[in-house]
Amino acid sequence: MPKHTYAKGRGFEWEVMHFIRNGFPLVVRSAGSHGAVDVVAIRQGEIWLIQCKVDGSISPEERDELLKLSKLLSHPNGSFKALPLHAYKEGGKIVIKLLKSEPRHIKLKGDTLVSEY
Repeated sequence: MPKHTYAKGRGFEWEVMHFIRNGFPLVVRSAGSHGAVDVVAIRQGEIWLIQCKVDGSISPEERDELLKLSKLLSHPNGSFKALPLHAYKEGGKIVIKLLKSEPRHIKLKGDTLVSEY
């Protein structure tokens, strides 16, 4: 990754951190992680797992990894939730969107629509 692209991404991660900092006692950046989570924010009963993308594009693999991590960290009874989030800019403003489990592909099997995750 070229240095200017990395710097732009890092700068956006810091913007996201400052944008959410007031609502969380702990907000950290996963520096140089190249993984599913760029920013983690924790408060009582909740953790935000945020993938930051300046251009808004998140790959199906990144989406799947973030959803799996969220499920792994969330308590089964709902008392503690790990939310998979995608942060991007739209019209110069930061948007943070909850990722939902969506099928990656839908195909017809006989007369039935089948989704693949």
